[in-house]
Amino acid sequence: PSGSANLNGAGGINIGTSADVAVDFNASTLDIDASSAITIDSTSTIVISGDGGATLSDDTEGLAYDGSGNVDFDAVQLDIDASDWIKIDAADEIEVTTTSADGHITLHSAHTAGQAILIDANAHAGSILDVDAGILTVDTQGAATHTIGGAFLVDGASTVGIQGAGTISVGTADSGTAVNIGHS
Repeated sequence: PSGSANLNGAGGINIGTSADVAVDFNASTLDIDASSAITIDSTSTIVISGDGGATLSDDTEGLAYDGSGNVDFDAVQLDIDASDWIKIDAADEIEVTTTSADGHITLHSAHTAGQAILIDANAHAGSILDVDAGILTVDTQGAATHTIGGAFLVDGASTVGIQGAGTISVGTADSGTAVNIGHS
């Protein structure tokens, strides 16, 4: 009908049937108000889109899609729980930042054997893994091995110490390797 139409049903209103047919709403504005939860249940993909962007929000947290492929989450807290794996795949940069002076970033793995956390910055011989820290502490429960394809340099502005409760070996793995100590 032209103009407005009201549908009221005390037991609920069903649109469509149990058959696999599409229900299509075409309107310049679609306003859904509910005093309780709104549930969208699908066995397939759910798409929210809009040429001017689609926004899902309330007073404290929200999800915004700008129509060009960008999704923005604004939340007091964002909690992602998955029963299996979470994958973030980007064709460009991935940045994790905390702006609070008491905030920190934690990577924790409960993996018990084998590779628990991998940082792979070895796409090319010129790739750099850069760690900038006021204080750097590396604590291992087992052996620590550094396999270097080129030179290995430890350069300290103050004392550099090598300590060990057992034998300290320098230059013992390869026969005929020179060991230099002190300035020339």
